[in-house]
Amino acid sequence: MKEALVLMARAPVEGAVKTRLVGELTSAEVLDLYLCLLRDTFAVMEDVREDREEREDFALILCHTPDDAEEPFEQVDHDGCLMLPQGEGDLGDRLAACFTSLFANGCQRVVVIGADTPHLPADFILEAFEALETGAEAVIGPSADQGYYLLGLARLPEHFFTGIEWGTDRVLAATERRLEEFGLPTHRLSPLTDIDTARDLEMLRADLDEGRFEAPATHRYLRRLGTSLHDRQLHH
Repeated sequence: MKEALVLMARAPVEGAVKTRLVGELTSAEVLDLYLCLLRDTFAVMEDVREDREEREDFALILCHTPDDAEEPFEQVDHDGCLMLPQGEGDLGDRLAACFTSLFANGCQRVVVIGADTPHLPADFILEAFEALETGAEAVIGPSADQGYYLLGLARLPEHFFTGIEWGTDRVLAATERRLEEFGLPTHRLSPLTDIDTARDLEMLRADLDEGRFEAPATHRYLRRLGTSLHDRQLHH
């Protein structure tokens, strides 16, 4: 395979995903929501593959954690994805392992996304691959929390991910400094808000209601919840 689209995702297990939302939603509701995020993300990945189907060397990868937790993903259709364990360490270690493994197996272009942006348009991912195919060596999709929702690379410099303060509002700036330091010509995508907090959910629901983005499974679930998260807070 020469191209790979990778989803880095935690296994859908109650109490282990999107924990910042517990309290605003029950842990069972959070799990149901997370399953919707996965369904929409897998659907977008399949759309990307169909668009690039003339490339017989294009692969979809589910890079999962924990390493032995493949079974929980059976709740969501991901039949088109190859499974790859993330391994141990912090996010930087796991990203490095993912990119290293795929480049070692002949990939020339690797794009990694997460499960926090179910509204990520397929066009954004296609733009990333096209940029890597036409001269860029890196693509980054900045998120509103100063991290990123997408990272694409044509090569991985040694120690690229080392020393980044993951989970802070300095991730994006630190990563962009690395891209500059290592001399990787970089294409920047439009920003998106990833889903971590109740406020993020409210913003996403408004965007979906108004048709600015599409995430059908997530949209249906948010409408099925009925009462807004803001109203729930008022009722506490």
